Amino acid sequence: MKRALIYFILIFNLSQNYCYCQGINTIWTLGYNCGIPDPHCGGITIDFNSGVPQILNTPRSMSFDRTCATIADTSGNLLFYTNGFAVCNSLGDTMPNGDSLDYSAGLAGWYDDGMPTPQGVIILPYPAHPDSFYLFHQTQYYISWPNLATYASLELFYSIIDMNLDSGRGDIVSKEITFIQDTIQNGRLTACKHANGRDWWLVTRKAYSDMFYTFLVSPSGISPPLTQHIGQVLRPPDIGQVCFNPQGDKYALVDHINHLWLYDFDRCTGIFSNS
Repeated sequence: MKRALIYFILIFNLSQNYCYCQGINTIWTLGYNCGIPDPHCGGITIDFNSGVPQILNTPRSMSFDRTCATIADTSGNLLFYTNGFAVCNSLGDTMPNGDSLDYSAGLAGWYDDGMPTPQGVIILPYPAHPDSFYLFHQTQYYISWPNLATYASLELFYSIIDMNLDSGRGDIVSKEITFIQDTIQNGRLTACKHANGRDWWLVTRKAYSDMFYTFLVSPSGISPPLTQHIGQVLRPPDIGQVCFNPQGDKYALVDHINHLWLYDFDRCTGIFSNS
C-alpha cells in the first residue's frame, strides 16, 4: 500500500510538471542540506527541455532540505530558484533583497540548511506581467491544540520578482507581503491554471480543519480567498504532498496520517467537489 501511494503521487507530480505549463517548469534544481556557504554543497539539476530528463551534477552554495521551487522562462532557460530562505538567480548568486526570507523563531535552527517544509513555497507567473513572478511562501511555528502540538503557519506571504532588474537577473521588488493570517497547514502550497488559460488558482488549507483556501491570481493581483469546507478534518502532523493532474480537474492529497484523498476541481469557479 505504501509503495502504491508513493508511485501514485510521483506519477501525479511528474505528469503535472510536464503538462501543466510547458517551458517554465522544465528545469528543476535540487540538492541536500549541507550548510550555507559550504563550497562543497552538492546539487542536482534535472533538465526536461529535450523531452527526456537530463540529470546534471551542479555544485551550488545553496542548501536544500524539503523546500524547493524553480522557475524558467518560456524557452526553458533557468531564471531563479529558492530553498524557502533565500532566492538565487540563474548564476547561483543571491538575488538583491533575496536573503532572510521566511525567517521565524520556529525555523531558526534550519536557516543554514533550507526550509524543512514540503511544498512550503511556490512560484507563479504574474498574469499579464510577462517579466514578473509571484513567490508565495510561509513561515512555521509550533502550535498547540487540545491534546496535540505540532507545526503550522500563521500567515501566507507573497513576494514579487521583476526580471527586468539587475541586468536581467531579477530583483525582489516587494517582499513578504502578508495576504492572509490564520492557522495554515504546514506546506502543501499548490496551484492550477484557470480555465481562461491566463490566471491561476492558488490552493492551501486551514490547519487541523476541512477548509480550503483558494485564491485567484489575476492581472489585478490576488483576490480575497474562496473558503470551502469539504472532506474530512486533516489531523496534523500532516506533512505530505498535494497536486493537480495535468487537466486541472483532479486534486490529490496524501500523507501518513490522513492517507490519500481525491477531489474534483472546477477550473472555472475554483470549487472542489466529490471528495
